[in-house]
Amino acid sequence: MKQRGLIVIHQFRPVASGAELQAERLAMKLVEMGHPMQVFTQLRTPDSLPEENLHGIQVHRVEFPLAYDVKTSVVDTFRYLVQNRHSYDIIHVQQAFGHAVTSVVAARTFGKKCIIKIACAGEFGDLHIFSSIPGFNWAVQVLRQADRIIAISREVEDELQTWGFPVQRICRIPNGVDTHFFQRRYPLQFEKRVRFILPGRRHPQKGIDVALHAIRLLVDQGLGDRLEIKFYGVDYPEHDYYAVARELRVTEWVEFLPLLRQ
Repeated sequence: MKQRGLIVIHQFRPVASGAELQAERLAMKLVEMGHPMQVFTQLRTPDSLPEENLHGIQVHRVEFPLAYDVKTSVVDTFRYLVQNRHSYDIIHVQQAFGHAVTSVVAARTFGKKCIIKIACAGEFGDLHIFSSIPGFNWAVQVLRQADRIIAISREVEDELQTWGFPVQRICRIPNGVDTHFFQRRYPLQFEKRVRFILPGRRHPQKGIDVALHAIRLLVDQGLGDRLEIKFYGVDYPEHDYYAVARELRVTEWVEFLPLLRQ
């Protein structure tokens, strides 16, 4: 039998944001390759099943929250990993918080492998946020013992080295674009106006400036009457994209809107 994987993530389907989709696609691909895959996550919506098989992935949704710091829910998270230690060989953890610390301890205790994937760097990054939580100085020493740390960018890789993670354990793998999922389902009707929507915080990490410059290029190519772009998200005072839009003279094609939650 091929090695069995367990993905540890704070939330999963039906929640489907970036990290959740990345974890799901990774698990689906590994299932295609013949690896038994499980997901260990929290039951967050009342209509979700505690146990469910999705695309060949066995999803376990527990009643307790997975560890976020190194105090809250650490015991529950570790107990689950101990009780189910015979069902997995490799633990893959999305983001480096308390659940990652617990996973590293469990892996080293029972002779398993542990991989941690860092979501991003900078002020919204895993390590920056985790470093503000009591107990981080001890926790980061444990995180450094993970078998592999996945960095999705050079920025993340540099930050990991700054925090003292062994270079030989850092593996840079960009997220890339899923060209199967993001493919055209029907022919484009160019007589209609094409609307682009970009939800997320209005911050350089989300590439807002790149999108604005792209609009400028498209307008310069004579496509201004065919497109518009709407940004749904939260503003940050230090990043004035309204001013950038004015400077690029693209305000006619751009609209900044609040993020709607339902």
